[in-house]
Amino acid sequence: MIPLLRLPKPALNIVLRNMTTMNQFILSLHYKCFKSQMKCLTTGPNPKFNIVVREVFYMYITGPDYSDLDFIFYKENENGSFSRGEGEPKRTFTENDPLTVRSILDKRGLRIIAQKSARQWISLIMEVFNLKKIERLHYQTDDYCFESVREMLKGIPLEFLEVTGDEPLRNYKEVLRAVPPCSHLVQRTNPGEKIRSVLLQNFESMELFFPLDFSDVLSINSRFTRFSGAKLTMKNLNAFLKLWRKGCNPNVKHFATYSVPVLDGSDYVTNVLKGIPHQNIPDTVERSFLKLPFSLPIKYEKIQGGYDIKRMTDGQMATVKLDYWYKETSSKPLLSIGDYLNDAEFYRPNFDQCVCLGLIICVFSFFFDFQKNYCQNE
Repeated sequence: MIPLLRLPKPALNIVLRNMTTMNQFILSLHYKCFKSQMKCLTTGPNPKFNIVVREVFYMYITGPDYSDLDFIFYKENENGSFSRGEGEPKRTFTENDPLTVRSILDKRGLRIIAQKSARQWISLIMEVFNLKKIERLHYQTDDYCFESVREMLKGIPLEFLEVTGDEPLRNYKEVLRAVPPCSHLVQRTNPGEKIRSVLLQNFESMELFFPLDFSDVLSINSRFTRFSGAKLTMKNLNAFLKLWRKGCNPNVKHFATYSVPVLDGSDYVTNVLKGIPHQNIPDTVERSFLKLPFSLPIKYEKIQGGYDIKRMTDGQMATVKLDYWYKETSSKPLLSIGDYLNDAEFYRPNFDQCVCLGLIICVFSFFFDFQKNYCQNE
């Protein structure tokens, strides 16, 4: 066993830096001198701190060594279940909720019952690992008192908010009020008309796993957006580009949608660019554009060819990239606008063959990914 307290500071830094995230935390939990030493370490990339609000509330840290350190708060009801029972009041965060700290990499866990609230644990975790923000908050339940959630997270910077499942939609606006302001929103279930007030907010990015009406598309105020285009048409896409040229959606930098219906045999390039002055860019020309920032840090991706268009209000240039995809036996023709195909399989329906149409716009980056029915018209 290494006598850590006797080591000179440079040697101690080397030992601490090479420990697993679990061991770093345990040392900091029991010894104040190690906690202060951990704060001074330069360990390379900072750990990612994430919180999940569901039946079992938990937090986890992903360290530079890709190890997960989980903090799991257990609150059992009379039946021994972790779910809130029917008729039970909404849960709050107390001073003595049982906590298990678990490390998958170390294959061990630490059971703690201490006089600390979830808020105090969050503060301790952020202090030990010198964290400035919560990377991602997953909200998946309606079991917790919103005021309790608000007090737990008050004043802590949040990067991503991800809302999943039907339960949070019961009080969707309260969920959004309970969490700190965030830069990026991921919404996996459709809140219906409530989404309109969200579209107007100035998020850096939004990823929506459901279709929007064309009128809602015109309300988008985020710089980066991706959503299902199942309710859109090629005529809508053409109108959107024309309105953008006139100054609509001025904040948009990268706009992506997918699964837009298209008639078999349609000239999608002509339909989307109809009445819009544009310059054809050869496929041999390769340019870099900002990638949708659904994971940080923000990256660039290279795009070949496309069509350049210009905004009339300020002369801003944009590049439109068109591809298409189809399935021979599809009963319903589809067209998609999405970003590039590195992760397209995740966002597409089950199509055996595909044709893609993409649109990219300089500061306003588009990619249209068109799904097309290959069946003959009757």
